[in-house]
Amino acid sequence: MEERVASPVSGIVVRQTQVDAGTHPAPSREIIASPPLPLPPPPGVYVVQVPKDQIYRVPPPENALIVERHRSPAVKNRSRCTCFLHVLLPIVLVLGLVMGIYAAASYIFVLRSESPKFQLTRFSATNSTKSHKPGTKFSLEMRAENPNDQTILTFQSGGETRLSYNHDKIAYGDTPELELGHEKSAAFRFSLDGAKYKLPSSTGDASRKGKIALTLSVNVPMRVRSGWVKSVASTLSILCDFKVDSLSKASKILTQECRLQG
Repeated sequence: MEERVASPVSGIVVRQTQVDAGTHPAPSREIIASPPLPLPPPPGVYVVQVPKDQIYRVPPPENALIVERHRSPAVKNRSRCTCFLHVLLPIVLVLGLVMGIYAAASYIFVLRSESPKFQLTRFSATNSTKSHKPGTKFSLEMRAENPNDQTILTFQSGGETRLSYNHDKIAYGDTPELELGHEKSAAFRFSLDGAKYKLPSSTGDASRKGKIALTLSVNVPMRVRSGWVKSVASTLSILCDFKVDSLSKASKILTQECRLQG
């Protein structure tokens, strides 16, 4: 006869078999190991049991709608950014192309601009009335003309002006600032100081003949501008050979020849 006895140790069952005394001298016991019981979950852990019929291999349709509802704002923002780039990028490229063409055309105008023209319009000479500062003051006026219709000429201050008589420098001065617009003309006004030169009472044969030869040399920084494109400042050298009837406040210019050097 077979009898099962539960062991105090969990998961172990003892099977005891009793036989007749005449057949076997003593009963036999057989130990059978059974699967261990599951341990209880640790504190704070919850075990959720879901019925088998509610486990899906493919998410249900309502879950897909929820996912699409959460994903659609990002898709809309991405499509809005893409459309904005598609519209803005061509505009930026076109504007860049137009500005490049404009800059190139302006640079060509700057390089191909004609040189300005100059002409003396007034000359006077007076002795200083100050005893502590003897010398002669020379005043000259020169008309400058810009023949270009696409460029602006800017003459900067800080240049140098010299007046010579018989190859001797008799007066010095600086240059004023002046801007000439498209096909415009304006007057340069120079004030030269001949501190070491005093007008003679007579200039000899030249005065008797009514012709006194003088030379005016002007070195002035100039820039050429077309639109917002400007050239690098370069020194413009002007040389004017002219003759006057006398060295006085009412001197008259008889002949002149103004040209650019360099």
